[in-house]
Amino acid sequence: MVILAYSTISDILSIALLKQGESAPFAVFQERVFRSHATVLIPRIQALLEKESLRFEDLGAIAVCCGPGSFTGARIACAAALGFSAFKEIPLLGITTFQMVARFLFEKTDAEKSPSLILLKSGHHEFCVEALGRDLLPFPGPFEKPQCLEKQDLLDLLKSNKTPYIVGGDALSLLENLKDTPLKSVKRSDFSEEGVIWAEWIGKAAVSLMKEGLYPPPVPLYVRPAYVKIPEGLTDA
Repeated sequence: MVILAYSTISDILSIALLKQGESAPFAVFQERVFRSHATVLIPRIQALLEKESLRFEDLGAIAVCCGPGSFTGARIACAAALGFSAFKEIPLLGITTFQMVARFLFEKTDAEKSPSLILLKSGHHEFCVEALGRDLLPFPGPFEKPQCLEKQDLLDLLKSNKTPYIVGGDALSLLENLKDTPLKSVKRSDFSEEGVIWAEWIGKAAVSLMKEGLYPPPVPLYVRPAYVKIPEGLTDA
């Protein structure tokens, strides 16, 4: 089965083609496109498929990163996936940024059974947080549901909780004091490392879920509401 995976949740457009059971993608495309995702996503996917002599009909599944990240990017990614599926009836999977980073973290660390705690940068000095088990499903506890937390609230929860999480994400650099927490190991996995293909880990996360018969729908995950609010008096009567 060939799986198409892609991400548009940041300035980076990342696309990968994987085969179920293989350890790495057989075709990738990744570049910074800034705010051009809406115009370049489909042509880049088509070009990558043509390069590998594939058609959309050859795809067994499409996995898309649905956030958190860029609000607009998440909507573009999910809308495109729904369009592909409607046209060719291809199974879809919505992979969260938390799951993408956790899949990378689990493969790159030696902690056998520890759950992950993923910390992502958010606006207004907050952290987007979720804990995931090795199955990439929510891990029971104070971080079971995606949420945004202030720094001190996050530290307080970590200090009061005894779960030996392994931690990853792009917000680790914002935490100076982790000495009093039960974290088993810390690995910064913010995907800024040279050579890391975002879409590879979206695809690998999708493979893990498909093995369990799970196909989460591609619905944008925002975690926090938009900061811009409609002024009072301008809403519909």
